[in-house]
Amino acid sequence: MALGTLAFQNDDNKNQIVECKALPTLVLMLRSEDITIHYVAVDVIRKLVNSSPNIKKEVLLARDLQPVLCLLSSRCSEIQTMAAFLLCQFATDSDCKVHVSQRGAIPLLVDLLKSPNALLQEVSTFALWRLAKDSHNQASIAHNGGIETAKSS
Repeated sequence: MALGTLAFQNDDNKNQIVECKALPTLVLMLRSEDITIHYVAVDVIRKLVNSSPNIKKEVLLARDLQPVLCLLSSRCSEIQTMAAFLLCQFATDSDCKVHVSQRGAIPLLVDLLKSPNALLQEVSTFALWRLAKDSHNQASIAHNGGIETAKSS
């Protein structure tokens, strides 16, 4: 939690956190059984990548996005929402959109549109909307039933 506080709106601290190799530890935390640890790790990663294309790319190069995608299937809707929100941040960068979709985020996000949790539906819709700004992703969203699911939500 201290890293999240340090990273909040402070680019120098964000860069130092990454330079000190905190990302591998945060990713390891995403693999924990403890939902509270998931929450903290996603929050810190979200703060690190916020408005930092270089850190986003570092996360992608380290293949650290896969554990975030796994959290989309969490039993906790709050964790799912935070993971979807983090994907929204990755989907602002055109290079990152490709990585997010190639790693299987689109079907997972489409499934979340079926959730009874309105906030989770909203954040998933927002992530899909950002991903849909790439024509390849538009086809993938349609292929995975995203349009029909969004209409019925």
